[in-house]
Parts: sequence; structure tokens; C-alpha cells
Amino acid sequence: VVEWLETLGEDGVELPVYVCLLCYKLLAMAQTPESTTWAQAALHTGHRILQARAASIQDEDLRQMFLEQVPYNREIILLWQQQVDNCVSRKDPPDLWLLEHSTTSSQSILTSAD
Repeated sequence: VVEWLETLGEDGVELPVYVCLLCYKLLAMAQTPESTTWAQAALHTGHRILQARAASIQDEDLRQMFLEQVPYNREIILLWQQQVDNCVSRKDPPDLWLLEHSTTSSQSILTSAD
């Protein structure tokens, strides 16, 4: 599913962020190296789609509502931030995509949640 979304895009998928979140959760439960890699890819894809959709919302208040009030949007952001934080706390070199896609929008939502 993740590879399909990355290759063909999310056109025709009703809730692509939610689909990515479900893929992430299922793959993360398997706890194998391959499933972990695919889980991270699902999280990356969901976060990328979410940020692209949020960027298209011109009104700041509506954009924040979209990111904060839709449960699966908020969960993708929180999981994404946990990935970033885990890389930093372990002092591991994070995956390049993780650093490239960490955004101010994600951090502002997490700050408001604390």
C-alpha cells in the first residue's frame, strides 16, 4: 500500500493519511527489520501527504484545526515527532527523510499539546 501511494499518488484513496497510519501500526507490531523499515516508510508517506495537504490551506486557523482536530492527522504528527526525538536522544544519525521532513508545523502542534 505504501509503495503504491508513493508510486501512484493518493488520487482515488479516500483517507490516505489514515491508511498510512494503519499501515504503520500494523507493520510496527511485527517488529522485524523489514516490517520496521516499511512502518517507517508508511509514517513518512502519511506525514508527507499530511503536510502537503496542510500547506494548501491558506487560513492559519483552519490549517491548525485540520492538523490538531482530526485524530489521525494529530496521531501521525505525534508519531513523527517521536521518531525525530528517538533519533536525537539516541544520538543516532537519523534517516535523511526524517530530517528533511521534520517541520515547524509538527512542532507547534506538539508544543500546544504539552
